[in-house]
Amino acid sequence: QSLEEAAREQGLTLGRTPLLTRRPDGFILGLGAASDVMDTAFRLDLDRPSSPTVHRVGDRLVLVQLIEHNMPGAEELDATVAQIQPNLLDAKRNRMMQDWIEAQREILEENGDLLVNSSLVLSPTP
Repeated sequence: QSLEEAAREQGLTLGRTPLLTRRPDGFILGLGAASDVMDTAFRLDLDRPSSPTVHRVGDRLVLVQLIEHNMPGAEELDATVAQIQPNLLDAKRNRMMQDWIEAQREILEENGDLLVNSSLVLSPTP
C-alpha cells in the first residue's frame, strides 16, 4: 500500500516538501527543525524508499518516503568544496590554536608559573 493510500484511508493530510538539502540544523521547509526526520530521509534509498519510523514534529506525525533522489554532479561538488574549504580550514586552524593555548596554560599552571584566581575573573567590575 502506498503512503498516499494509507493516508487517505486514515483521513490524514499528506504533505510534500521540496527536495531536501542536508543542513546541520535539520531544518525542513514546512516542518521546521527536524533533525531525526532529516537523518531518516538521507538514509533511504530507492531499494528501501519508505521510513519504518513515524516521527513526531511538533503536533504533526511524519512518515518519510523517498520519491526522487538527485545526486550532485562533479562540477556541483567541486563548487561546493571550493566554497566551504576556506571555512573548514579556518575552523581547523582555530581549533588547533585553542588546543595549543589550553596545553600551554596547563603546563604553566602545573609549573606554578600561572595562578588563576577565578573569583577575580568572575566578579563584576565596579
